[in-house]
Amino acid sequence: MAKAKTAFVCNDCGADFPKWQGQCGECQAWNTLTEFRLSAPAAKKGSSGRAATRGGFAGSLAAVKRLEDVSIVDLPRLASGFDEFDRVLGGGFVPGASILIGGHPGAGKSTLLLQTLCRLASSHSALYVTGEESPEQIALRANRLQLPTDQLQLMAETDAAFAGEHSGHYYFRDNYRADSGLIAALLVMQEMSDKQVPLSSLREEFDIYSSTGELNFQVDNPTDVIRRVGDSFSNYDHDLMDGLTVTTDEWWFNLRPSNTEPLLRLNLEAVDEMIMTKELNKISAYLQEFIPPEAKDV
Repeated sequence: MAKAKTAFVCNDCGADFPKWQGQCGECQAWNTLTEFRLSAPAAKKGSSGRAATRGGFAGSLAAVKRLEDVSIVDLPRLASGFDEFDRVLGGGFVPGASILIGGHPGAGKSTLLLQTLCRLASSHSALYVTGEESPEQIALRANRLQLPTDQLQLMAETDAAFAGEHSGHYYFRDNYRADSGLIAALLVMQEMSDKQVPLSSLREEFDIYSSTGELNFQVDNPTDVIRRVGDSFSNYDHDLMDGLTVTTDEWWFNLRPSNTEPLLRLNLEAVDEMIMTKELNKISAYLQEFIPPEAKDV
């Protein structure tokens, strides 16, 4: 009987490795490898007597053909119900397509997909499969958004023991598959007690960057300020997926608006404290131009 294989996959870039290591060899991220056990299919003998190498393969083998022999047909597209989403998809969903939706935590990925599937389910068979949230969490969000839920099929695969986000959310399977910062704090305290060391010692292995933490700046028009800051950093690698994120080899920062207050939230990290302080002073000085006088006096 064939043994089950184990792979360690990076959560950031998807690279896989035969054994665990602290740093991903592809994207250089730390502590992002997750263990996966791969079921080994039973070996089958092919016509040549050799064991088949496509165990578990359910598709069909593609034939080699000349490019000019490929028939071009206009595939029907299925509208998502959101004009901007359809524009990104090139007009809507294509049958058989796999689409990856990316973004920082809190960008609204799950909400967008739930809204889209609820709309599609009214006219097509639709199945929402989640590996992150419980059915109850999804139902609560759908009810809050007043979405039609009578036609959408739902399946939750949430057997992971633990998951965490950079923003400080910690999911525990045994806590009814819900977030709990309290449980995370108690586990850290237990580790400190068992090892008889302070929190700073536990952090040393993971605390490899100098960070500002989250800093708040009160401005009158957060969206306009983000646009103008983005123009100032247009020569750097940047994206607008969740506010403004600018990345270099030595530092990166994210500037995003608060959802509830007229604030901009800044997070900046660098390879050392000197670079962090230098870049923070530059960005802070620039943001001071947009802070109203009454806020400066507070």
